[in-house]
Amino acid sequence: MTTFIDFESDTVSCFQQDEFAIINLKAGAFNLLLNLEEKNKILELLDSIDKSPEIRGLVLINSDEYPGDVKYQELLCQVMQDEYKSSYASGVEVSRMRHAVAQLSLQAVKFRKPLVAGVQGRISGEFLGNILPFDFRLATKDTVFMFPNVKLGFPPAGVLTYYLERFLGPAKATEVLMLGEDIYALDAKALGLVTGVVEGDELLEQCLKKLAAVCRVPIPTLSATRSLLHPEITVIEKYLDRSFKTEWKALNSMGKVNS
Repeated sequence: MTTFIDFESDTVSCFQQDEFAIINLKAGAFNLLLNLEEKNKILELLDSIDKSPEIRGLVLINSDEYPGDVKYQELLCQVMQDEYKSSYASGVEVSRMRHAVAQLSLQAVKFRKPLVAGVQGRISGEFLGNILPFDFRLATKDTVFMFPNVKLGFPPAGVLTYYLERFLGPAKATEVLMLGEDIYALDAKALGLVTGVVEGDELLEQCLKKLAAVCRVPIPTLSATRSLLHPEITVIEKYLDRSFKTEWKALNSMGKVNS
């Protein structure tokens, strides 16, 4: 099993500071969604952190090197371009990406300890969906959440649609998902998508400060609170299955993937 002590790969680095684990997403982080080996490493890492008696909580941040929405947008462009029509390769990549997104999202929902996400720069809607199940989400002032899939005609899927409706209500979630307009950090805070907006050089410090404040409460109490705030895991699993089938049906009807 991958352990969290001074772990580093091309996609993430992880270290322990006091009672907290910190995962830093690096330049190659998008490969978590396409490379089975890298995805399994991060899932094992998260499981190791969750089970460790030495760790009371987790901070997940994206580094300056993190590719933002660039790699995600490149994949969507490949799928939606005519020359990739019914491409086996693009279909496999979409399937892998969706499966990885589902597993990472479920891991966040099931996590028993407090989770704090810190984001900066350009953040795709996919990544936003992955951190919405976190307990707290801090963003730097330059953060912008982007939805390139809308402009490219790529249907939404995953927990993003589920949690956006919970956070924003049906009307606002519909507006975000159908218009695909960028959401800047301060607007995201006003909408409740992020908990706070901080200076760029204070991101990790403020995330750890938030986690330390939360962890004054006993972990079993926090775990119980997380469990009650989230739906049953079977509800999320069923929603993800429906979501991916709906997305695949839409892509297939446009001739972008094989049935």
